[in-house]
Amino acid sequence: MISAVYSSRAVWLPPLALIALVLLLGVGGETVRQALRYDNAAIAGGQWWRLLTGNFVHLGWWHLFLNELGILVLILLCPEPLSWAVWARRLLILGLGMSLGLFFFVTEVRWYVGMSGVIHGL
Repeated sequence: MISAVYSSRAVWLPPLALIALVLLLGVGGETVRQALRYDNAAIAGGQWWRLLTGNFVHLGWWHLFLNELGILVLILLCPEPLSWAVWARRLLILGLGMSLGLFFFVTEVRWYVGMSGVIHGL
């Protein structure tokens, strides 16, 4: 029998929207990945959006699939009914926090893509 919490829209809609966004960006291929990835030199040149968007693009389909699977496992393990605002705030804080940490403290990282750090934070 499925618990009522697992059947709640508040549990599934925000993470499914996130999964859809990541999948949509993946369809954009290399062009989208290059435009949105965390890129240390581009960020230093003023492309600050990359601090956040680098978390939503991936190296390829397997990388994307594994991160999306990670989101699903997170929801299955911790089925918390959270609002869209809470999801957005967490993604913003975790994504920026991870990227700013790399930018200021791990400067040898030239670029990265993926949601693994954000998923672990969630």
